[in-house]
Amino acid sequence: MLTRVRVATPTKDDDELYSGYDDYHPAFNTKNINEDEYLQEALKSSYGKRTRLYREGTMRPVTGSTDPVSRPMTAVRGAGYTSQRNDSIITPRPVGTPTADRPEERIEDKIRRIEKSIMMLVDDSCVAASNKNYQLALEKAKEASAKEKNLIRLQDQSGMNDTHNMEITSL
Repeated sequence: MLTRVRVATPTKDDDELYSGYDDYHPAFNTKNINEDEYLQEALKSSYGKRTRLYREGTMRPVTGSTDPVSRPMTAVRGAGYTSQRNDSIITPRPVGTPTADRPEERIEDKIRRIEKSIMMLVDDSCVAASNKNYQLALEKAKEASAKEKNLIRLQDQSGMNDTHNMEITSL
């Protein structure tokens, strides 16, 4: 059952498998890169060798100032850059925002709110009439009627006149 395992011994032919890996094209030789005339001329003309004034820091860079703050620029003028510090970024806004900053109420929500107030006025009018306080009942009913007319006008202006609640009108 046991079989013999043969172990391969390295031969001279095995070394020839890796013979071409150390060979490379002479263009990739970096040993004498400092003596390459064409490369040195290219470096001088582009960005490799700079003038003495620029290296000393007495000359301004091409972009303008040496300001550490990056400045977005357009073709004509700075785009939104100010040299003044904007304190609104650092200081937090107050917790209570004014009512002008609140988003506008949707028209559907406004109609529902007005309908609810009309129903409350009608209920108050009924309670006052049951308590035999007819003067207060009449005032509440007139106020509910005026609000209902304003509601119909609002629905007509917003194009929602088909959503009118007929229960409110019949009250």
